[in-house]
Amino acid sequence: MKKYKQLTPIIFLIFLLSAYHTKADTLSYIKGTYYMRVSSLQAPFVPLCNPSNASAILSGTDAFNRMCRFSSVHTITRPFTGFGPTGLGDTLNRYFRIDFADTSVHDEFMDSLLTLTYVEIVEKLPQMQTFGTFTFPNDKSATKQWYIDKVKGFQAHDYSTGSGIIIAVVDDAFDMNHEDLKGSYYINTAEKNGTPGVDDDGNGYIDDITGWDASDNDNDPHNYETNFNLMKYHGTMVTGVIAATPNNYKGIASIAPDVKIIPIKISSDSFSGNPLTHPLEGLMYAIQSPAKIINMSWGGKELENVANSSLLHMLIILAHTSGKLLVASAGNGHYPFFEQTKCIDIGRGKPKWESYTIGSTTYFDSARNYPAAFAEVLSVGATSSNDQKACFSDYGTMSHVDIMAPGEAILTTSPFNNYMTVDGTSFSSPMVAGICALVWSINPLVPQQIVIDRVKNSADNIK
Repeated sequence: MKKYKQLTPIIFLIFLLSAYHTKADTLSYIKGTYYMRVSSLQAPFVPLCNPSNASAILSGTDAFNRMCRFSSVHTITRPFTGFGPTGLGDTLNRYFRIDFADTSVHDEFMDSLLTLTYVEIVEKLPQMQTFGTFTFPNDKSATKQWYIDKVKGFQAHDYSTGSGIIIAVVDDAFDMNHEDLKGSYYINTAEKNGTPGVDDDGNGYIDDITGWDASDNDNDPHNYETNFNLMKYHGTMVTGVIAATPNNYKGIASIAPDVKIIPIKISSDSFSGNPLTHPLEGLMYAIQSPAKIINMSWGGKELENVANSSLLHMLIILAHTSGKLLVASAGNGHYPFFEQTKCIDIGRGKPKWESYTIGSTTYFDSARNYPAAFAEVLSVGATSSNDQKACFSDYGTMSHVDIMAPGEAILTTSPFNNYMTVDGTSFSSPMVAGICALVWSINPLVPQQIVIDRVKNSADNIK
């Protein structure tokens, strides 16, 4: 039987993913959004389209102009312009994002674009989901953070608190004013001390003082929704696991209290709840940021469009080759090898068997989630308080899970100075990201693979 790695007190690893009860495989793509790559940026047939220039666009006769007129296109943008002119940078520069105003599927029209000689590829945007669930409100108390004590995190702080390490959290939205988090966000001093309305640091983003909203293309990653059933709270919860402020007589402690967080919002204000409308643009900002670690507590099931999404994997490869350490949730969607009553009795979803065949042998295992299943990403599964695999966690050979850690009853921050207990691999991932920061902080000059190996090799084997 395959053995799985559980974090030990020496490396202090805990991995959590949170799983919302939405199913990516019931809707495999974001409706009305496509990415198109052209062969050249020199030709005049690729105009950008938005509501402010619609009158000029409508007068044109080219295919893209007709698309704005006849196909209800809301915008045509170039989201990946910040990379170099050669290699992957050149390829990414030639991508355009097309958003239709009515959010209907326009497959036939997009297929027609492929007949144009200058269009190389048209991709749909895979449906991504976060991997966490909340259970009940909880009192403000670090004594209830069993998972930090489980991995001896408090003792680890005698040696490292993550100082000097920046983690980019790519997620739905953030409470920028939370009492336990507002001191943990990274401040871009070049923009803070610069001229308003000017890209002072030359990174292509104007006034990005504290993170970025990739979904609305502005510098405000804050969650403004006050209705809990509609608000985007996942990013706030993930951030609290990594870097909630300790010793302030408020709220909770965290695994890497001196880490700084770059919040990158990828869920548009125009959508209620937490649909992840711009994960690729958020990942691009993270790659260009000073963050050494990128946390992604979200993903898509093993759908052909996700696994073979050249654009998603291209960005992951670019992040990895630039020296970033990528951490992602393995997923909460499947429950193999567990008796069904174990999940049902504790209120977790519906257990499900997954089978796959290699050669003449059939295996039962959980399905892959991307980006976690990419080889360049450290994939994190969840365990319970008794060091067993959590019944909701994806795991196994097919899932490409690298390491596991506690994922049940995790007390963390939630919007408007609240605190909640949550479950899921969504929260295992930031715990591992924080632990990687503790290790890396001791010697920031070593490459990311040294940190990954140290974390994995120090874990216990569990069955």
